[in-house]
Amino acid sequence: VVPGEWPVEMVSDNVAKVLGYTAQEFIGGRVSWPGITFADDVPRLEAEVARFLKEGASQWSQEYRVRNRSGEWRWFQDWNRPIKDTNGAVTHIQALLVDVTARKETELALERTHRALRVLTGCNRALIRATREQELLNAMCRTIVEVGGYRMAWVGYVRHDAQSSIQPKALFEIPKTGREGSSRTGANMKCGRSFAEAAVRIGGLA
Repeated sequence: VVPGEWPVEMVSDNVAKVLGYTAQEFIGGRVSWPGITFADDVPRLEAEVARFLKEGASQWSQEYRVRNRSGEWRWFQDWNRPIKDTNGAVTHIQALLVDVTARKETELALERTHRALRVLTGCNRALIRATREQELLNAMCRTIVEVGGYRMAWVGYVRHDAQSSIQPKALFEIPKTGREGSSRTGANMKCGRSFAEAAVRIGGLA
């Protein structure tokens, strides 16, 4: 498989019905498979196919997202089998696609629920163990990031002034470089206070 080029020779009517594109659009190249595949999935898929072919796998399965004609993202499980010529060289890959969107959405919903429960459990532990307010706030922010999978979490207290300003108290974040997360405290933290303050004013929570 050449990166960015997934030529299609044959498409079943079922695939065309699910995605809303015609078989002729795929075969003629007017609709490209990598073009309708979720961009973040493409490098992984190409790397996996290259690895499977190098290892001489007789079949494999992959899961990824594809955008249909109406713009909706659908999850597919793709069962692949390499087809070889008489010399043993792979000429093309035969794929069987199964729409697993319902199953995938259920799995993702369950994972979100489990993650929320793990965060709640971690925060409850922090509440029990902390001996100081700042220690509690730092621990809760860290739990939300490390257990909840967020890049950053912060806590601020609303000042009851005319601007409904917010005093930042604790922050934990994972740098964009992917290094180990770090905690910060104090009024100089940059953590989206303007948006939070606007939300407080609009919501009348001050």
